[in-house]
Amino acid sequence: MAKVVTVEKPTANRMAWLGMLFRGLLIAAAGGFIIFYTDNFIRLLTVAIGAWMVIGGVMTLVGAFRVKNDKRRRNYSILRSVLNIVIGAIAVSMPFFVAQTYWVVLLFIVAIQLIVAAVIETMIGFRLRSAGLPASGAFVAALISFAIAIVLFLAPEFLGQALIAAIGGIILFLGVVLMAYSFRLRPK
Repeated sequence: MAKVVTVEKPTANRMAWLGMLFRGLLIAAAGGFIIFYTDNFIRLLTVAIGAWMVIGGVMTLVGAFRVKNDKRRRNYSILRSVLNIVIGAIAVSMPFFVAQTYWVVLLFIVAIQLIVAAVIETMIGFRLRSAGLPASGAFVAALISFAIAIVLFLAPEFLGQALIAAIGGIILFLGVVLMAYSFRLRPK
């Protein structure tokens, strides 16, 4: 004799759809902020990159002093970390000391520092590879630094602002899609 199995539609938690709706709203608001306040977003991005550079510089400096057997690698790491800390500190403190017109100069300074960091990371990567150690992390860090530098070089110009506005549009679209999808999960 065959058993009759009833299959019920799985129900989501009653609050899960509200959580997804709220996340979608926040993502859409972030996308809207990027689109409509591109200059402020660039400033916020510069401060965030500056804070990231200071934190990364301190971590690299601590790690550099632990390297005992490769003096050249240690010196590269110390140079890179000091550059990160100084430029990052300038980027973080810039909004408190100078007027809005200096942001373009700051963006270029941070971008140049990132290019220097990319070159140093590449040299460290080649040294690690020649020593038979894993070097992919250094090469990835160099690539990321180079990519961010290119965006910062382009940011003051129309192309950079258009790129950032396009990213904001994509984020806004994803937020709207997430909000629309949340209504599918709404209990009836």
